[in-house]
Amino acid sequence: MKKKILFVINTLTIGGANTSLSALYAEMRDFYDIKVFALTHDGNKESHGFNEVLLSKDPIVDAFLGDFDNASRKDKPFRFLVKIFKRLCIKLHVNLEKYIFQRAVRKIEKQYSFDRVVAFQEEASALFASIFSCDDKLAWIHCDFTQGFPTNDAEIYRHFRKIVFVSHYTEQQFLDKFPKYKGHTCFVYNFLDESRIQRLAQKPIFDMDLSDKRFTLLSLGRIVPLKRFSKIPEIVAEIKSRGIDVRWIILGPVFDEKEYSMLMNDIIKYNVGDSVLWLGDKINPYPYMLHSDLCVSLSTTEACPMIFNEARVLNVPIVTTDFGSANEFVTNGIDGFVCPIADIADVISDVCLNIDLYKSIREKSGTRYIINNTIRKQLLSIFN
Repeated sequence: MKKKILFVINTLTIGGANTSLSALYAEMRDFYDIKVFALTHDGNKESHGFNEVLLSKDPIVDAFLGDFDNASRKDKPFRFLVKIFKRLCIKLHVNLEKYIFQRAVRKIEKQYSFDRVVAFQEEASALFASIFSCDDKLAWIHCDFTQGFPTNDAEIYRHFRKIVFVSHYTEQQFLDKFPKYKGHTCFVYNFLDESRIQRLAQKPIFDMDLSDKRFTLLSLGRIVPLKRFSKIPEIVAEIKSRGIDVRWIILGPVFDEKEYSMLMNDIIKYNVGDSVLWLGDKINPYPYMLHSDLCVSLSTTEACPMIFNEARVLNVPIVTTDFGSANEFVTNGIDGFVCPIADIADVISDVCLNIDLYKSIREKSGTRYIINNTIRKQLLSIFN
């Protein structure tokens, strides 16, 4: 009989963790009986490969954690009432979140029995998963836990048999801050569904001019300050001032209106409206990746950037800022470039002007992405 595993995630919004879970589910579904519970159903559930095993949402948990502004017209009245009640409980110092989670967990446990529960994201997912009565719990951490997480958030991980990080760097950062968890952690890079990426990359696209022969850069992710997309217009203006014509495509949902406004205002300020193109959120970003010359990350921090290895599956080189884990995934000057954000314009200019350099890094970039067989062995060890 297959072991029954529940994965808990925060939301259905497109992102690295959910993309990783889709690939992991495709790899594991023949060997385990898997279910997925999303705390909120914000986002597009049809965009994930695990939709067939997604449990029904809990309306109270969904309303408690969901984004009011993005709620459907049907859901808004209830979310509004919950929001008011939530504010009242905060004033009265009542831990409403834990009570709501306990109620939802008991409801799930009346219907299902699980051999293992996996908190596949941090914060709310970890708290929710920790409440289940099954003895075997795993936790995944997809972020640099030292960047803005309160120390008491780490206490929740005492309920988990193993804490799995998605890069060596983030594991070490966590252990440096919380050494008591030494011996209970490991790192496993995000799993990739390579055949799915290659297949989806062949789909047609209609909002990107494929006849445009300019050197094409692509950045992908949520529009939030840590991604620093608002820096792109100034960088493009600097590159163009050197007589180099490029276009920079941005894909991703708006999560921070201020960052989005800065991006749009600077496109006008630097007069690069024909060169910096935000095409919105895409369920399938891979055709855009396939038709790009470079993938560029300007992030201040990342744990295991999915875009890096996804791009390599499609043989697209990476240029990235020098955040903590960057050198785990890119060998500077060999299969891509790692540099401070102040040097990004210089690096991109050099790559555009030096065809031999570009051919060299492109040739090597396709051979360096993480091999799934290694990850399979690591996952087998963790789950068995």
